[in-house]
Amino acid sequence: MTKTKKSSQHELNLEDNQNNNLENEYFEINLDTFLFNAGVIGFIEVLEELKENHKANKGASLDEKKDFYYEGQTLYVNKKFLLNLDFAKYYLKTVYNKFYKNTILYKMLNTNKTDSESIKKYDNFLKRTTLITISDTLEDDKIKELLSNYQSDKNNKENNFKEIISYINNNEKLKYYLYIGNIFYDKFSLIFNNIYFLRYNPSINGHYIQKNIDLIKPINDYFIKIKEYIIQLDNKNNYKDKCLICNLNTNKDLDMAFLIDVGIAEGRKGSVYWNCNSDVFICPICYMIYSCVPIGFINIKNIMVFINDNDSIESLISMNSPLKEEEDNNTNYIAYNTMINRALELKTKELDSIQVIIRDNTKYSFNTISKDTLKIIKSCDKYLSKISKSYFKYGKDESFNIYKECIENILNNRNQYSLILTLLKNIDNKHEGNNNKIFYSINTIFNILKIQIAKETLKENNMSEKINYAHIACKSGYDVRKELIKKNSNEETDDKKNNEEADNKLRGLVYKLINAVNTSNRDLFSTNIARLYTGLNLPIPNILGRIFISDEDFKNIGNAYIFGLKGAFYDKTENQENNNEGEE
Repeated sequence: MTKTKKSSQHELNLEDNQNNNLENEYFEINLDTFLFNAGVIGFIEVLEELKENHKANKGASLDEKKDFYYEGQTLYVNKKFLLNLDFAKYYLKTVYNKFYKNTILYKMLNTNKTDSESIKKYDNFLKRTTLITISDTLEDDKIKELLSNYQSDKNNKENNFKEIISYINNNEKLKYYLYIGNIFYDKFSLIFNNIYFLRYNPSINGHYIQKNIDLIKPINDYFIKIKEYIIQLDNKNNYKDKCLICNLNTNKDLDMAFLIDVGIAEGRKGSVYWNCNSDVFICPICYMIYSCVPIGFINIKNIMVFINDNDSIESLISMNSPLKEEEDNNTNYIAYNTMINRALELKTKELDSIQVIIRDNTKYSFNTISKDTLKIIKSCDKYLSKISKSYFKYGKDESFNIYKECIENILNNRNQYSLILTLLKNIDNKHEGNNNKIFYSINTIFNILKIQIAKETLKENNMSEKINYAHIACKSGYDVRKELIKKNSNEETDDKKNNEEADNKLRGLVYKLINAVNTSNRDLFSTNIARLYTGLNLPIPNILGRIFISDEDFKNIGNAYIFGLKGAFYDKTENQENNNEGEE
């Protein structure tokens, strides 16, 4: 239960709800913050699992709510139904059904390959202490023996790997426990701390599964304890404190400490800030809702996403429905593409904004997608698709995801010029013998410029015209490049060497032009362009006169021209396109 809001034709009064709710037949649970909303959606998924198993009946209207019913921003749950329910059983069933196909274990058990590359892929998983912990709990010495052989006998890893897969696949209880452990370790640990059998150790900065503790029993005990607290709600004398979320009476045993980065435990409170008076307790109903938070998130590989379109519960359910299995390894592209496409499915003219929360292994990221942002993204769909696989690596393990940076610039209303500058500066690094690996082309950067133009022209509605100017400027730069190649090529030199020679001759000029555009120095840009065309005995293209219209025109025309010098133009007469690494 939470702060009351208008639901359909019913005006819910907080004071009346607080005083009379326990005498009523139903608990009323209302939408609130993003995390609570995720819990409501997860809670409903458990109720739907019950319904599928003929253990619950969903109502059809406010007059016929049956075991549960939701309308507008309110979920109604029958009290007797909830208290007589084996919630832990169907909670676990929901968790298993929703997540097991997205686990490392599922991929390992269903792999058709057992070669050295496949073994290497799952090697870290097989080294986890989780496997030994669960085998100890189940007193399964066989799996421990197989794992020991796998680790010690390096010459026979392939056969040992096959034996492990076969044994787990033929042992249903072991497999189920391993799945549950895998789900909690990889998925729930992004959101929960020290809940059920899952614990956090600050010294190793990570989660672990407790040894010799049955994975199922703590969850059963947990929800039995919550039920006991719910039963005591009927006696108002039992609880003197107020729930932080819904203002109902509660006691001091339940807080939000188990919610990573969000929950606050009494022991962690600063006494001055809190005036030495603890007041962040929640009631057992809200506690149960928060326990379902991870179920409400969309699972995308190693991150969790929640789209907080809280106009109604129906809308939240639609926005956060599970994804189809994706083969694409670009997690960021899948995550952003999913939330954007689902947002675009709504009528943008009726849409104010949608809050999107992404949880990775380090933090929550919050983005608000406005109506204008959706329009920009919709108009740039083909350009975003072309840069979806573009990135570069630097150092040993660091990676710069171009699509993620570009889309976050859009979501946060930032321009793309800083990203364009970064990519221009790094694109030649692959030729300089360093450790950088470049997986994008000059055309990647050109597509990002088109996205920037789309943002600038949203209100003027002249995107096509401005992009056409950029294409003309790009072709002008490319014509100069061709002229240089023509003057310096011979029959014995192949195209690759000719292009490399052109890059070498243009390197100094390109650097000066990049600096001029980045500092909005039209004089420097014009001076270098005049020298270039005078040296080649060619007329300066009219398109370059547009650099004097505005700073945006200068940056767009100037950058597009530089892209052409770097080889970004597609010449139809030669039926030849530059290599687009990282693009489809």
